[in-house]
Amino acid sequence: MTSVRICKVMDKYDHTKVEKKWQERWEKDGVYQTPEVGKKKRYILDMFPYPSGASMHVGHLEGYVGTDILSRYFRMKGYSVLHPMGWDAFGLPAENYAIKTGIHPDKSTHENIKTFKRQLETSGMSYDWDKEIDTSSPEFYKWTQWIFIQLFKAGLAYKKKSPVNWCPKDETVLANEQVVEGKCERCDTEVIQKDMDQWFFKITAYADRLISGLEKIDWPEDVKIQQKNWIGREKGKKGVTYHIHDWLISRQRYWGCPIPMVYCEDDGWQPVPDTELPVKLPSDVDFLPHGESPIARSKTFQKDVVCPICGKQAKREVDTMDTYVDSSWYFLRYPSVNLNPKSEEKGNWKLENPWDPEVTKAWLPVDDYVGGGHVVQHLLFARFFWKFLFDQGLIDKSVGDEPFLKLRAPGWILGPDSRKMSKRWGNIVTPDDIIPKFGADTLRVYEMFMGPFDVMKPWSVTGVEGASRFLGRVWRLFESSHSGDRLERTMESHQDPTTSAKASFQDDVLSKLHQTIKKVGEDIENYKFNTAISSLMELVNVFVEYKISNIEYLSILARLLAPFAPHMMEEIWVEVLGMPFGIHKAPWPSYDPKLIVQNEVTVVVQVNGKVRGQLIINSEKLKIEEEVVKLAKSDPNVTKWLEGITIKKTIFISGKVINFVV
Repeated sequence: MTSVRICKVMDKYDHTKVEKKWQERWEKDGVYQTPEVGKKKRYILDMFPYPSGASMHVGHLEGYVGTDILSRYFRMKGYSVLHPMGWDAFGLPAENYAIKTGIHPDKSTHENIKTFKRQLETSGMSYDWDKEIDTSSPEFYKWTQWIFIQLFKAGLAYKKKSPVNWCPKDETVLANEQVVEGKCERCDTEVIQKDMDQWFFKITAYADRLISGLEKIDWPEDVKIQQKNWIGREKGKKGVTYHIHDWLISRQRYWGCPIPMVYCEDDGWQPVPDTELPVKLPSDVDFLPHGESPIARSKTFQKDVVCPICGKQAKREVDTMDTYVDSSWYFLRYPSVNLNPKSEEKGNWKLENPWDPEVTKAWLPVDDYVGGGHVVQHLLFARFFWKFLFDQGLIDKSVGDEPFLKLRAPGWILGPDSRKMSKRWGNIVTPDDIIPKFGADTLRVYEMFMGPFDVMKPWSVTGVEGASRFLGRVWRLFESSHSGDRLERTMESHQDPTTSAKASFQDDVLSKLHQTIKKVGEDIENYKFNTAISSLMELVNVFVEYKISNIEYLSILARLLAPFAPHMMEEIWVEVLGMPFGIHKAPWPSYDPKLIVQNEVTVVVQVNGKVRGQLIINSEKLKIEEEVVKLAKSDPNVTKWLEGITIKKTIFISGKVINFVV
């Protein structure tokens, strides 16, 4: 027997104090830094957000909470986990926000990033912020330009005059995928046709492989169907035709990645030499749209531009790239960002390649990709890029030719009025509305308990209050489980408590505990977060009913709850249970298969073959026939049929029936 000092427990749980305390500690100790990739790895990735508004709302947060739970769970299971975050900072959403506010997109976008990042941190996300990327930074878009050049050299990037979709309001070209029922998907303006010189990527060259590859991956069936419909392969009398067209990637807007091409009268379009990358976005530009690329009005962008072939004067391309180009490869970048920053053994790989080949080989493909399954274009374009880079030998063949093994799409969270959250309806709820009053753990638990992860559901303040009451019940359970200054243990601090002291506790509690360990783990892996929480609620009720105070059982409960309510469980683990190590690096509990079998059975009680009652009885007691018969006779529903009557014979079929013959 060993004992540990138990710190004085707070009379009332202060979520503001506790959450700030542990967030600072996690950051200080680098708890969530990406480890060296081990035998078991898990690359868990969110579709990174557009920082195109002043704040996230709770609907944005849903997917991020889900992947955070998954990441925390797999770390506790002993996996090397890569869980990064970045910003899809270029593009129309951010530029339109800048136009609306009158603030330069570089400034407005990065102000929004600060807000988004703060909201993610205060929500308790376990991202490795050392891996943070920003698609609008020259360090990133240098490599976007480099990939463009590889496509050009392979004959898959070309410029031609073509009738294009033109949005009069945004004053830019739209890809076919960005036109919905004849209107711009961004602003709902009627789209018109114009003939213009535009840059395209030859995605049609990969049409068949983009279809066949869908059979290899674990994606929702409706998303696979959407992908197939966009490609639209049809076999007719004249051969195979496709609905998909080559990807139009040039935009007549300012806030995007410059296209790294120059035009020479003698040599035509030529790529900028790698040594001159990145071609930086000029700052001396009125970024408001005027029907032509704003970059054309820059006084510095065309200065001292020469043809890389003949050395004569040339002109830079003034269009920028579709923001989908940035998001078509960003997931390849994360593993190599800030790789061994203090080590000089490998040299600075970033000067030579967009990613470290060996690190990419170890971490890719993405194991879990979570975000809007409706983003058909992004998923299609990212798969196209991956297959192209795979063919070029820039991705190791052993990694495979699909980038995202599993895709899951969270359902929209609607406003309290069951309409889509929108400023128009005044029904937006942000994390900043919830966390100060209820805490991040309550927000996390509620969002995951609302309903199935992939279905649409309305926000409910009553539901938030219910999640808060549940966590209050959890806190009181642990608080009331201890008296005095010391707590007796029946285990060493690093021993898995599920294997000791089983016999001293009631069988039904032990069975329920092991059933919950199994169910919560399986539910997390299958994105069934709501049913995992439901199981935990049931277990908490059992612990409260039986007044469980044994540290073995309580430590298991704390670990099962840790991915969902990380701050409260860290506080309980260290300050209440007195553990010398952080809960998020503690091992996930294991279950005993023998103990997950339901330990209660229903026995039908008959008198002369007619059902007169039933017993719900512990399976261990079934082994003692005299005990079962005694219980059956004492059942009020049975007693009245036996009063004053002699029992001639008792037939007992263990686990099924008792029949009294009178």
